[in-house]
Formats: sequence, C-alpha cells, structure tokens
Amino acid sequence: MPSSLLLLPRTLPHSIQLSVRTTAHWIARMKLSHEQPNTPPDSSSPPDHPPHFTELREGDATALYRKPHVFYNPAQVVNRDLSVLLLRWLTRQPPFLTPGQPQRQLRVLEALSATGLRSVRYFKEVDHVANVTANDNDQNAVRTITLNVKHNGLNLQQVTPSHADANTLMACSKQPSTQFDVVDLDPYGSAAPFLESAVQSVAHGGLLAVTCTDLAVLCGNSPEICFARYSSTPLKGAAAHEMAVRIVLAAIQTAANRHGKAVVPVLCVKIDFYVRLFVRVLHSRQLAQRTACNMSFVLQCADCATHRFQPLGRAKQFATGSNNKRRRADDPDASKAQPQSPAAQTHHKFYSALASAHLSHTCSVCQGKMLVGGPIWNGALIGEGVAESLLSEIDSGVGNFKARERVSAIVRLLDEEVCTPLFLHLPSMCKALQVSPPPAAAVRHFLAQKGYQVSQSHTDPQAIKTDADPQLVWDVLRVWARKQARGGSTTGTSAKKRKAAGGADRPAVAQRIMEKEGCLVEEDEIDFSVKRDKFVRRGQSIDKGVRFPLNPEPNWGPKARAGKRKKEGDDDQAPSAV
Repeated sequence: MPSSLLLLPRTLPHSIQLSVRTTAHWIARMKLSHEQPNTPPDSSSPPDHPPHFTELREGDATALYRKPHVFYNPAQVVNRDLSVLLLRWLTRQPPFLTPGQPQRQLRVLEALSATGLRSVRYFKEVDHVANVTANDNDQNAVRTITLNVKHNGLNLQQVTPSHADANTLMACSKQPSTQFDVVDLDPYGSAAPFLESAVQSVAHGGLLAVTCTDLAVLCGNSPEICFARYSSTPLKGAAAHEMAVRIVLAAIQTAANRHGKAVVPVLCVKIDFYVRLFVRVLHSRQLAQRTACNMSFVLQCADCATHRFQPLGRAKQFATGSNNKRRRADDPDASKAQPQSPAAQTHHKFYSALASAHLSHTCSVCQGKMLVGGPIWNGALIGEGVAESLLSEIDSGVGNFKARERVSAIVRLLDEEVCTPLFLHLPSMCKALQVSPPPAAAVRHFLAQKGYQVSQSHTDPQAIKTDADPQLVWDVLRVWARKQARGGSTTGTSAKKRKAAGGADRPAVAQRIMEKEGCLVEEDEIDFSVKRDKFVRRGQSIDKGVRFPLNPEPNWGPKARAGKRKKEGDDDQAPSAV
C-alpha cells in the first residue's frame, strides 16, 4: 500500500504519523528495487548516464552531475587547465624527478571535489600519478564522484572517493608516510578554514593549490571579515585584485610558518572572479624565518591612491669561514671565508624592520590622509623558470586544453610583470587630476627610456607596474595636464576638462597635485604621440596571442551554491549502480 494511502488512527500525533508514512515509503522503494532485474553493465564501454544527469566533457575526462545537487561551474575550466599544467610541471622538478633515481609517483588529494572532474583529469592527463583521493563532505557529491570514476573507465584504487570532513582528513595526514604530494583546495567561498590543516598534510617539496572565490571580501567590501579570515586588512582601489592575491599568499605563508615550514610561490594569479595560488611547501625553519622580510604593510592615499610600503623585517647575510669567524656578505674580505669550502656556510641574521623613509600620515603627492592595509606578500608571484616551462608545453599543442589561449595569456603576463607589489593605475590617477588619461604606451615608453622596469599587470591592462618612484609618474601626468590646459598638440580632451586642468573650478585634490614643486620631468622629454609598445597587441598573433582574451560566453562568472532541494521527479539519491 502506498505510504500516502496508509490509514492511521487520527488520535496519533502528527509527528508519529509522518514517521510511519516515511518508513512505509522507503520499504516500498526497497521492495521495488529488489524486484527489478539486475542487468550487469557492459564493461567494454562507459555506461550511459542515468536520468536527470547532465554530461559534459573537459580535457580527457567526461563528467556526469545533477545541477541542484552537485556544484559545477564551466567558468573554472581555466582553473582546471592551469592546475593540470602545474601538476605536469611538478613531476619534472626535484625531488620528483632526480637524475639517477626512479621517477617518484604523485599522491594527490582534492579535498573538496564536488563532481570529481578535476580528480579524474589529474589521473588521466598527468603522468606519474599513483593515486588521487577525491574527497567531499556531501554524500550526494561522493555518489557523483563514484559514478564519474566508473564512467571514465577508472577503478576506485586509481581515483578513490572519500566522504569526510576536509580538515579531519588532512589532519590525519601529518606524518611523512601519509602526507600528500599535491593538495588541492577549491571551496565555494574562502579557503581560509582549511589552510592550517593543508600546509601540514603536504610533503616536503609538494604543491599546495588554493582557490578563494570571496573576492568581494578580499577587495575591501568587508574589511572586518577579511581580517577575521586572513589576518590582513584590504584596501579598495584599482590594485585591489592584486592585493587580494598577496593577502591570501601571506595567509598561507603565515599558516606554514607556525609549523616550521615555508611556502615558495610557483604561480599566483587572479582569474575572473577568484584568486588561484600554487605554492610549494618546504619543511625548512630557516626559510620560515625569512618570511617577515617578504611581508609589508601598505599605506595608500585616500585621495590619489598612491602606495607606500613598510616591510615587517630585514635580514643581513653573513659568510662563515673555516675559522668560524662571521663576516657580512657585503664585506670586501668576505671572499676570504671561501664559501665554496665544506666548512663555509651562509647565514642570515634577522632584525626588526626600520621605518620607511616615505612613512608619514600624509601623502607626499597630494597631502591626503594615508590608509593602512595588509600585511601582504611583497615578493614575486611566479617562480623562476616556471613561465618558460609552462609556455613551452602550451605552445607544443600537447593536451586537450579548452582554455589554452586564456591560460597562455595569464602565464605570459605574469612572466612579464615587474617584481614590485601593486601598481599605479593611469585612469584613476587622471581622474584625481580631472583630465583624460594619456596613452599608456607613451608613459611606459618614457619610464623605459629612463632606465626603469615597466610592465602591465595581469589584473588590468591600464596598470603601470614599475620600480620607479610614484612621484616620477605623477610628474609625467602634470606635464600632460598642462599640455591639455594649453590646448597644445594633445587632442581629444573636452573643454571642461581642459579648463579644470588649467586651475579653474578644479577640486582641491587636483589643485594640490598640480601645485607640487620640484617637477622631475621636462616637457620636451616626453613624447605623448607614442601609441603602441611591446605591451599593445591588437588581434591574435600566431606566436604570442592576445593578452586579455574576452570571455567565451555570457554570464561567465560565479554560480549558485549546490542546493539540497531537489527538482520534482528527481530521485533522493544517485542510482544504486553508482
């Protein structure tokens, strides 16, 4: 008798009636499932996907999933393609590939797997992977993972589904014999709750991959939440996306330091609506002690957004010779210590940081008030030689990468970036001056002619990333504003803005910037007619491609979290064949 027609005394409480009907419903379903013939699946070909499941293909893997139950976002194909490339890169690095020794096999953990698509791709597209553990705390997701493993012709020893809390699973993998060579964290939202366990579960020299999609928090919309999660205060502005990457990197580094470990950035980037970081975890207390030298507070002007930095530590390098006498590395007699000899070593002595010469409560450009943010990571965002290796593999055409063009553009931009934290943003600077921006190529050309390093940022094509003092860039813009006011050779500026540049009705911030004395730039030094440089690409080139490709389809962004409510007619769980 169907549970809906089960007659019960009306005197029974409603809760007991509901419980009895639910029990009768499940007994009827179990009886029906036993009465159905049990047809063994055909092992020669992947099974057809069950009803209510959507099938997709990415790379060499095929995944099945149900939209209301399991999370999948096609926009993160860039993330997954980049992750496959980085795992391939790792297999070519020591200690995984050492001359004269057998190739070391990777043990991989995807702590928050959802569909299991990424885990299947890791095993099928990366050589020398011994096992991938695909974990999720949602039972529906675990069933989907098991279904996808079998659907791709793999067994449960190659890709092992796991139903556990991610922190608990990683906390049980702290011993060297149980640690993973790769740990991938890709949660819905912030990865901060998992960092402490993750850095302990990665073997020496292994790779930790972290995704954070809480970009609004990291970019300053809720600074109190950002500080609670990452122990850092964000600042709003044009460079907020790069600062978000550096905040997460600083949080990973701090979590590793608490356990006598350090992380070395391999590739850390902002993509679309999230940040993705790949770092190698090294079990080295000596490297952990250097972390303060690569961390800084950020001082940002509230009016003109000029950045200044205050490091948190400093170090001096000493060479210790065979006579056990310590000499500073910059000492001309340090060479007598013979650092190449077995008895000679290099040591670092760490001290508290000295106050920066530019440290002030007011901005040196416009006299505005300074905001304090951070701490952030102030070093490079990509490791030495990483871009060359990745681009060589991408250009070879090996592998089925759907986002090959976008991944190539990201790696090239990171490789070109000047190794300085944050950047200047021409449109924002000119907005403070109430003038239209000059050609970015002309400003970059002038700085390069002066001998400074200059580049774009992977987060913004209008960025001026340079090791020059910000005061020099502001001087260039002062010259540009005066030319606009005189209506000289520069065209395309409205009369209203030219009037503002001349001083009439100009806001107080622009007035203070223009009245700054001691300009370091002469007007005849700058050629504003330069429209193109090596950073300007129009169209697609065969050898390099575009730098900032457009999104391949509309609504290319975050999706709704996987819900627990089912659609009418769907089963409450995955098929028994999963």
